[in-house]
Amino acid sequence: EFDRDISALASTLAGFQGQRYVYLMANFPFYNPGQDFAWLAGEPPGRRIMSLAEALPIHEELPLDLAYVACQPYDGATLAAAVRAFYPGAEEISLESPYGRYACRLLLVHKEEAAARRGLTLRVFTSGTGSENLTMQVPALRMEQGAGDIPLSPPFGVQWAGAVYVPAYDAYRFRAEGSGPVDVQVDGQPAAGTALYLAEGWHSLQAAGEFQGFPVDVPLWWQRGAGEWETVPPAYFDASAYVPGLLASYYECGGGGPAGEPAWQRIEPLIALQTVPSEWEGAPANVLAGRPYCAAYEGWLRVEQAGRYGVRAVVQAGAVRLSLDNQTVLEDAGQPWAKTIVEGEVLLTPGPHALRLEYRRLEGEFSGLTLYWRPPAGEWEPVPPAALSYRPAQAGQE
Repeated sequence: EFDRDISALASTLAGFQGQRYVYLMANFPFYNPGQDFAWLAGEPPGRRIMSLAEALPIHEELPLDLAYVACQPYDGATLAAAVRAFYPGAEEISLESPYGRYACRLLLVHKEEAAARRGLTLRVFTSGTGSENLTMQVPALRMEQGAGDIPLSPPFGVQWAGAVYVPAYDAYRFRAEGSGPVDVQVDGQPAAGTALYLAEGWHSLQAAGEFQGFPVDVPLWWQRGAGEWETVPPAYFDASAYVPGLLASYYECGGGGPAGEPAWQRIEPLIALQTVPSEWEGAPANVLAGRPYCAAYEGWLRVEQAGRYGVRAVVQAGAVRLSLDNQTVLEDAGQPWAKTIVEGEVLLTPGPHALRLEYRRLEGEFSGLTLYWRPPAGEWEPVPPAALSYRPAQAGQE
């Protein structure tokens, strides 16, 4: 039942079978009407996604290359900015159907580059002096004897740093048990003995302890809500010390604004909401699917260069308001079923600026919100993940 344009592109993507996994953003009639969709060639089977945050950086053990694909009317530039923020070596390939109706943008990430992010950064210090003896990347909270071929005399201090992926918005408890006591912090907060409410997505992780000898092996455990204690999967560790993105909260709308507590929270690496709420699968579908909802994105915008910045919001069926440093920069009431483009300009100094972006869904099947900026003497581009932070410390506020 596909038309010939779709069939041509589908044949190209089907050629990846057994070679690489594919994340596909498309709007193909009869195939995937308006919904962000992750189609993974081979196993596991396809699943719907709500935003690129669910696929960047990858948090699954995949033995194949990754292909991120955006097809019209999705914004390929937004996809490219997001992928390259995590995988700078991604190769870009343009795909066009032979009949000219559809065009796609493909970013290919080799499995070696994806695997290189896995794990945590380990540092070893001489106890008492604080001098650093060793830095290396490890798969978890462990260190083998003879690591780095540098002799170590106990006692010695060990620090691990990176990020941990939280698969669902909930309360989490952590504990580290093994060859020695370890202090664990998530987003700069002590994580042992207390429940932390964490948004879905990547969170900074630090751990430190002093050891009297080898082996150093401290499995990290967590408990979600009232569930069972489980070890954190190795694929949920990322060696990057910087976790980009804003804290996104999704609410049921009441009286024109958010009503009550968030139905869902997640860390969004960039503002690129493009979805059909009536087709959401999983959270926040249990509360928000097919109903009016509001979204609020909060954090800091990091600016390197002083000057006048253009800001632009491309909105589908929604009202929008952007505030920087508690000053409204742009605002628009939106139109049901319609796409609107809202622009403004603001003078910014170097450093972090408090950001809040609000979206209220209006009537219409498709919901969309993408945030762009134009730096001084620059061109319009999606606000890059590196400029967004949900943590004050990473934004330079602490």
